Amino acid sequence: MREWFLSLFDKNLGGLEINLFDFWHIGYLLLAIGGIILTAFLLRKKSEKTQRKFVNALIIIAVISYVLDFFVQPLYRGGEMDVDKLPFHICTFISIVAIFARFNKKFAWLNQPAVVLCIVAPLMYLCYPGSALGGVSPIGYKVVQTFFYHSMVLAYGVLSLTTKSVKLSIKGIWKEFFMILFIALWASIGNAIYADYDWFFLKGSAFPFIPVSIMPLVVIVAVFLMVLIIYGIYTLVYRHYYPKVKPVRYY
Repeated sequence: MREWFLSLFDKNLGGLEINLFDFWHIGYLLLAIGGIILTAFLLRKKSEKTQRKFVNALIIIAVISYVLDFFVQPLYRGGEMDVDKLPFHICTFISIVAIFARFNKKFAWLNQPAVVLCIVAPLMYLCYPGSALGGVSPIGYKVVQTFFYHSMVLAYGVLSLTTKSVKLSIKGIWKEFFMILFIALWASIGNAIYADYDWFFLKGSAFPFIPVSIMPLVVIVAVFLMVLIIYGIYTLVYRHYYPKVKPVRYY
């Protein structure tokens, strides 16, 4: 029984391998984006209460998946935990911010930046899932959990907008900018304490062709440009169909 259970977490399960933009990567990407689009379509005519509960469930599931992963990691890492999964990356950090912003009135002012970054961060990762590529089975736990978590966070961000739970205002975009700066500072603290890691890619390990000295600036600018793109799509497309968007209560 134990051997069978542990085999589920074998990184070489099935003898398969996932690589950048291969069949498996594109399949996961299409499944995530297609599933979100389909869900948004199906939720359109549901009641406000149903929509609210569904979106609430998404961020709860994402955070539960993240927390449970720490209990599973020792099973496929020889008893060790994956320190890289600590919440110093934007994708792991933002889900924690999002769940507090969603359910705690004291943090409600963070709802807008949390939702936007819940779209930007996982979308960037799903397009380039560095930690889930090369020498890893596409049907093994590590890859499935990683894609599942990021898909849930992305779905929460997108459906928060399509169900009108959150209304974006360009006047508040400074919140996203300072949130990105804070995450960069937070990641820098993690990088300083755990010298062997590169959270938020500030050390340039993922992009060695970019000088390390300007890598933090490149990351901050790149993420903020993605934020601007989300605002552009929201303004040009979403508001065209929903000109009178009203925020709904979260509880």
